[in-house]
Amino acid sequence: MTRYLTPTDPSAEPAIAIMTRAFPSYAGKKFSIRTVSGTVNCASAWGGGSRSYFRLVALDSPTMSRVVPAQSMFDRQIDGIDTVSIPIGGGIVQHTIFCGRDMGLSLLLAPENATSMLPESEPVTSAERAVLQATATYKNSYGGRTDIRFHESGLTREIWDAAQAALIARKLLRSNGSITPEGRNHA
Repeated sequence: MTRYLTPTDPSAEPAIAIMTRAFPSYAGKKFSIRTVSGTVNCASAWGGGSRSYFRLVALDSPTMSRVVPAQSMFDRQIDGIDTVSIPIGGGIVQHTIFCGRDMGLSLLLAPENATSMLPESEPVTSAERAVLQATATYKNSYGGRTDIRFHESGLTREIWDAAQAALIARKLLRSNGSITPEGRNHA
């Protein structure tokens, strides 16, 4: 499960503080928390224009923790780097560059640790969820078709407009109809 964080949300501050402590030079605004069951592949090498950097962090300590060494394809593989377990009370911060584009920081947590780090969220109605899912999934126009999100949602125009207005008021959608990071959490 991935939960997107809004930097201005006070309930997201503890998680964002951990991530920015791990990567102090990061100046972007893309943050997320991802729960991971099992192990994480922390191998860090460029491939296809993409690469991830990793830092192991303690959730309750203000100090910086271990840096996973960046590697190239020509370096000798570090034993166990592809099966790193997330310890209780700890996490892994991942900075991802995908096809040359900065995708932000993700805090990878074991499910036991995630509940204390996830901000609370307000529930949405089924109509609001349908609007959020259609907005997150579809372009609004493509190939000569317009208003694709509305048509794919299965809602009536009155219900769509009311749900969209409520989502804009709650800041789950922007005024132009695009989805916010908090809105993606409900989609």
